[in-house]
Amino acid sequence: MIPNIKKVETFRSPIAGPSWILIGDAAGHAHPISGEGILYALIDGELAAQAIIHNNTLLFEKLWRCAYGLNLLLSSKLRKLVYSRAFSELYCIYIKLSSLFQIK
Repeated sequence: MIPNIKKVETFRSPIAGPSWILIGDAAGHAHPISGEGILYALIDGELAAQAIIHNNTLLFEKLWRCAYGLNLLLSSKLRKLVYSRAFSELYCIYIKLSSLFQIK
């Protein structure tokens, strides 16, 4: 189970409030295709620290969206395509054909 955002509409939900911030897996910040989440958790930690230093936890919303929000949004839209049966079948054909043309 990858704790990431599967519905694009979820990106509209706040992950920071007047006295709280969700980061990493709790915020759903894992790459929808690869499942990578450690990098996002580390970045979130830095961004949350910046917001706290500015005494404005709501600033975190703007910071993470500017840092990598578009990447997560686009990846979540591509997720359905990448994990579709048609894509998997094409990828298997590609692997089979590429093995025929390997230089030895």
